[in-house]
Order: sequence, then structure tokens, then C-alpha cells
Amino acid sequence: MKKLSFLMAIILSALFIVSCNTVSDGMWVMGFASREIVVDDVFSDTYYVAGYKNGNIATDILDNQCVKAIYISAGKDELVLVSVDCVGLTSAQIEKIKNELPAHFRSITHIVSTHTHAGVDTLGLWGEVAFDGKNESFMQELRLSTAEAIMEAYENKKEGRLYYGFSDNGIEKLQYDSRLPHVYDSLLHQIRFEPFDESEGIRIINYAAHAESLRSDNSKISADFPRYLCDAIERETGDRSLFVPGAIGGLIMTRRLTNERGIEYPVEENVVRTGELLAAAALSINNECELAPSLGSVSEKIEIPLDNTIFVAMGGLGILDNKIVRGSNSEYGLAVITSVSLLQLGDLSVVCIPGELFPELAYGKGELLGVKSTLDEMIDGDFIVAGLFDDEIGYIVPPSDFVLNEEAPYVSSVEGSDENHYEETNSLGPLSAECILDGVQDLINKIK
Repeated sequence: MKKLSFLMAIILSALFIVSCNTVSDGMWVMGFASREIVVDDVFSDTYYVAGYKNGNIATDILDNQCVKAIYISAGKDELVLVSVDCVGLTSAQIEKIKNELPAHFRSITHIVSTHTHAGVDTLGLWGEVAFDGKNESFMQELRLSTAEAIMEAYENKKEGRLYYGFSDNGIEKLQYDSRLPHVYDSLLHQIRFEPFDESEGIRIINYAAHAESLRSDNSKISADFPRYLCDAIERETGDRSLFVPGAIGGLIMTRRLTNERGIEYPVEENVVRTGELLAAAALSINNECELAPSLGSVSEKIEIPLDNTIFVAMGGLGILDNKIVRGSNSEYGLAVITSVSLLQLGDLSVVCIPGELFPELAYGKGELLGVKSTLDEMIDGDFIVAGLFDDEIGYIVPPSDFVLNEEAPYVSSVEGSDENHYEETNSLGPLSAECILDGVQDLINKIK
């Protein structure tokens, strides 16, 4: 969905309601479960806070990180979608989680990270410099909690109907794009399950912004705004919610909120208010379209050349455990194996990206960005982007705007008068976008 003004969103919402297919037969089956990943020894053990700087040791707990799982089926097709409150999980870590599951569930499970910048380091990049920042006891609890949530979600399954809607009501000016061009998805998207038995529903909330409302000076563990977003929805409706980030590269984040006098709220109040503001947008959605009970899921492994000097070194030290193999088109002769996926829920497409996609690669013009086609040019009909899906490979930057520091590539960024090319230092290399979009095109061809 392209960035829309509030007025245009209302107009399109009316058209969208008229064009939706009416569902008379069939049903969806969904189940939900969650687990808190409790850190109860923060003062006796060392936990590094992920997302900003090395050596930021956690000093307290603002709220617990969670694992949330949804089992989804329509007819004979089924999948499990898991959202973990963490900065990111590599495909190797996700494989460890799946090894805790019965064989059948390993093949249908997909895991996304909310990308909180206040959670415990799950990638290992934010410990002391050149040392692994992961806490193994935390990682073990994360794996077991995820497996438990998946199995409970399956046990909690029930029949009902599924709806899709979107809104930017009250959040029109919440996002901030720190890098040109200022292109992003300003809408909050919602997939809502309504059980036939009139019990509490299930919601998948998709929004394109970094979960960093607590900002860089924070040293308290938190799931950031996704926690308060989901809590507010449950408090108002009883529905259980799961958060999925969108195309957040570039760098898309939420603005710091201010009071009526223009004074910024303290960060711990800011994160609550941000979550509640987003919840209000979700609760205001009035353009829902019922999704026909038809489920599709295709995935494809892809190979991306690895040029980032720092990532190569971190892989050699055993800190980063992305799947690195021999490859071509790379200065080091290395490549990362990752995957892209495409989910189809009725008429709605969910494009699943293993990292932080620059929004213009979803909603811009391919000929201007150095790629064959953007997602918007590939996909007929409505789609949403699910980022950090089944892997975290870093930023996915358009080739046309991929700029490296000549003296220290991937170590220092290039800074200009109106932007900072920081994201390149946390990317695999300039071919990432092309490889990922080509993979998505292959999946679209398979679906067709």
C-alpha cells in the first residue's frame, strides 16, 4: 500500500469496501498463545541491551519481552506465525527453535522479530567490542518459550472469519524518515480474526517503524511500543494481538511525542503513549474487508553476496551465525543464504523479507532505484510487507543510493548535508536488494 494522505485513505477505504468479495462458505481456523521471556536475575547476571551501542548493560526491567504465536489454517493449508520481542534472530537461531518442535510444525512455522531496541541482545553485536553479547540462558529460555507458545496456539484453535483493514487515523505525523527520499508506508494494517463463538479475537498488527521509542540512552529491558500497543488493544477489546514490523529501513522511526505546550514526554511515558496512539488507530479502523478462507504460503532460499567487512569478521569470531557459504560476486568470495516468503490470505498478499527493507523498494519506481521492479510494480492488488521475517540480514538498501566510505567501507559511514549513509555499514552489500526482489518475483510467478 503506498503512502496515502488521510483524505485519500478514506476515499480508497470506501472503494475497498465495495470491491471486497463477500464470503458465504468456508471458514478460517486460528489459535493464539503467548509467553513472557522473564529476566529475573538482571542484577546478578549480564544482559546487554541491543540496538544502539556496545557495552550497554541492562540496569532494570521496564517490561518483559514476549513471544506470541498464531496458528492459522484454511482447509488443508496451515501455517504458524510467531512474533518475538527482540532486535532480530538469524536463520540459524530460528532453526534451533524449530528443532524444539515436532517435525510437522517445523515446516509450517515462520518467525518474525519486532526489532525492539530495548531488548536483550539476541544477535551478539552489542556486547563489548569484538565479544559476543548474547546471554545463553536468555537464548535458551527464548527457544523453549517459543516452542511452548507454538504448541499452545495450535491447541487453542477455533473457527471464525478473517478481516483486513487499515488506518492512519491520529498517527498521520507519527513516523519520521531519517534519509532521503522520504518514502514510507504511513498506514497501520490489521488482520483481525473474529471467532464464531464470540470469544476474544486475534489481531495481527503491521506497522512500519523501528521499535525505539525509548531512545538511545535507555538501559532498561523492554519490548518498546509493540508491548503497549498490544496491551491497549487487549484492555479495550479482550482481543490478543501480535506485532509484525513493515518496511522499516531507511531509517523509519516514531517521533517523540509532546504535550500541549510542545514539551517532549519523558521516554518511559513516550513509549506508552506511542503504543496507545497506535492502538487507537487500530481500534478506529472502519474499512474492513472480509478475507476469503484461502491460505497460501511459498518460500525460496536465496544467496546474497557478502561484502561487509565487519560482518565477515563477526562471522569468523562466531558472533554472527547467519549461514555463510562460498559464493560469487563478492570481494571475499562469500555469500549469505537466507530466504524470502510470500503468504496469501484471501486476496491479501504478505511479502516476507529477511531484514530491514528500504520502503522505496516496496513503493517506489524500480527504474529510479537500480532494480528491475519494486514490490508495488510486481504485485497486483493489496499487499503488506513483513520485515525481519525468518532471518535478520540487516538493511536492504537501493543500489542507486548505496554509498560507502572510500577509506573505511562498512566501518565508517558517508555523511552529507541532509543524510547519513549509516545503513550501508549494517548491510550485506550492494546486491542485497536485487537478490531479494528477484526472489520475491520468483515466488509471485509460483503463486500465479
